Amino acid sequence: MRSRKSFARVVALLPVVAASVMMVASASAQTESVLFDFGAPKSPGRAGYRPEGTLVMDAEGHLYGTTSGGGYTSTCGKGESAGCGTVFELGPKVGGGWTQKVLHTFTNNGIDGIFPAFGLIFDAAGNLYGTTGGGGAYGDGSPFFGGTVFELSPTSGGNWTEKILYNVGVDAVGNNPDSPVFFDAAGNLYGTTYWGGGGNGNHGMGCGGVYELTPTAGGVWTETTVHSFSGEDDGCTGEDLILGADGNLYGTAAAGRYGYGLVFEMVQDSGGIWTEKILYAFQSGDGAIDPNGLVFGPAGKLYGTAGGTGIYARDVSIFELTPGSDGAWTETIAYRFSNSSEGSGPGGLTFDTAGNLHGVTNAGGAHNFGTIFTLTPAVGGTWTETVVYSFAGGRDGEGPNPPVWNAAGDMFGTTYQGGTYHYGTVYKIVGAGPH
Repeated sequence: MRSRKSFARVVALLPVVAASVMMVASASAQTESVLFDFGAPKSPGRAGYRPEGTLVMDAEGHLYGTTSGGGYTSTCGKGESAGCGTVFELGPKVGGGWTQKVLHTFTNNGIDGIFPAFGLIFDAAGNLYGTTGGGGAYGDGSPFFGGTVFELSPTSGGNWTEKILYNVGVDAVGNNPDSPVFFDAAGNLYGTTYWGGGGNGNHGMGCGGVYELTPTAGGVWTETTVHSFSGEDDGCTGEDLILGADGNLYGTAAAGRYGYGLVFEMVQDSGGIWTEKILYAFQSGDGAIDPNGLVFGPAGKLYGTAGGTGIYARDVSIFELTPGSDGAWTETIAYRFSNSSEGSGPGGLTFDTAGNLHGVTNAGGAHNFGTIFTLTPAVGGTWTETVVYSFAGGRDGEGPNPPVWNAAGDMFGTTYQGGTYHYGTVYKIVGAGPH
């Protein structure tokens, strides 16, 4: 099950200003190696398949991620959707090669979740945290209800124990977690849901919300609904939630006043009450908000991706939002992808310390199976794109998820499909990332 990043998408604070001049650099020659193929026929999908989200790396260079299907059970559907998903570890072997280990298999037993699809995070103690798109105490075994926030803790015997921190689907925050979770400085977790809760959007199924989970001394986590989207000017189906340096929450949502999505900020007052502020509402000429990689850049600017609409349907762009002294934000187009060779469907944006912007496209490139790209800023506000790698499909993999990189600049990531068995890969590209 591919994550729900393609559903339809407040008054604009300031008009759109002219787009920056755009330049494209030729692709760098990089070598990709496939570290692991998902879906080997002799394993009956036990290793999982269809990896999603960004990998997370520990201090020893081990990689951790999720698959949205596969595992030891087949109670989540038939054929390609069989199996409820896994959490896996991939570690380097002495003498070369990599070993894959399944840390947890989701079972759809009414307690466990199903379909983890948004990656993982570590805490300082080495525990892993993630979300499932359905299942749990309020799920019915389908991908449309419930969901969980879970913790995986390593044990002395090398195994991992799962604990459900929160079962989604019982209150105004809605159903179906639709983003990874992250910590604030106080140890609270935050995330979003896709539908349910308040509002009448999503074909009458509700617009979801933003939630906060707070740990207590007894090990129980308490949920607070930060915001329940109404489907009106405040948007619908919040995604791409991130934490600002100011402690406020920033994210994207579909719909809004003009129907093309928006970027919002959640501000908490001294009494713990959260209020939504619309930073920018997209209109037809801007493109529709594409929830794939909202990120802060230099000078407190926000960057994200937008897809074209109407007569602008072929436009795919990366937008920049700049805060003003009066609290208003100005939108500009930082980079517009001009043809499919540059990639299409950009997402997974992240900045390095030099101010370069890195991302992936899930299609396009030299072979139309996706790319990894870098945008380099220049004097005057222009950006130069370099296609770091174009996926060739087949054994090479296709549909890359955003990579991580180590100190040497080696990139590690997954592809949603392709590979030897057509169920995705874990890849490595040497020296492709920032050093």
